Amino acid sequence: MPCHLRSAFRADLYAFVNRDGNSNTDGYYEVRSLYFDSPNWICLNEKLTGETRRFKLRIRAYIRGGRPVAPCKLEVKWRDGERVCKTGCVMNEKAFTSLRSGTEWTERLNTHSKLPSPGLASFQYLRQRFSMRPVINVQYRREALIPKLERDCRITLDEDLCAWRARYLDDGTGHRQSLIPRSYSVLEIKCGTHVPFWLDRLVRKYRLRRQTLSKYAIAVLQCYPGPASCDEWGVLE
Repeated sequence: MPCHLRSAFRADLYAFVNRDGNSNTDGYYEVRSLYFDSPNWICLNEKLTGETRRFKLRIRAYIRGGRPVAPCKLEVKWRDGERVCKTGCVMNEKAFTSLRSGTEWTERLNTHSKLPSPGLASFQYLRQRFSMRPVINVQYRREALIPKLERDCRITLDEDLCAWRARYLDDGTGHRQSLIPRSYSVLEIKCGTHVPFWLDRLVRKYRLRRQTLSKYAIAVLQCYPGPASCDEWGVLE
């Protein structure tokens, strides 16, 4: 969404929504996600070839003072056609502080996660089955909006998207690449059974068109020239 639409769209939207309670005083919060992929880039290639059934592995955290803070979430994001769902678990403070660097931390998650969960089992199975390793951090500022009446709807606006090669969540040494022009935002509308009437009217008013955008795919293609090359994997060893 370009900036000339963003301000007007927000002004209309604020009549129907409240900001997420996790937001900072400026109405935003920062998110960083560490994505995993296999040596032959299975997640990236399934996205680029349009596989209807695919998955991604990531660790997600909020950013405070420029660094990720606990708790962090391990997530498996599944897509089956138009249906998207997430499974995962929450890492506690001990896990985050003691297992933040290298790859061995994944072997010890069972002793540090808050609760045993099917999401953790799925994450570990996929990671081991496809030899998944961390490859890139993606970070952005997010404004999250919750409709005042509808409970199964969420609207987010993401800005300042950037990415860099990384081996762990707190790895900030890589060269950061901007993923979209700073004058643009990524608008996501997530609804359950239906789109509220007022939201449908706003989408029509501003002539918004649905587009597919993968932060992960864009990040890898910008930060890893020729990502299909197994030679690139050597930077993570």
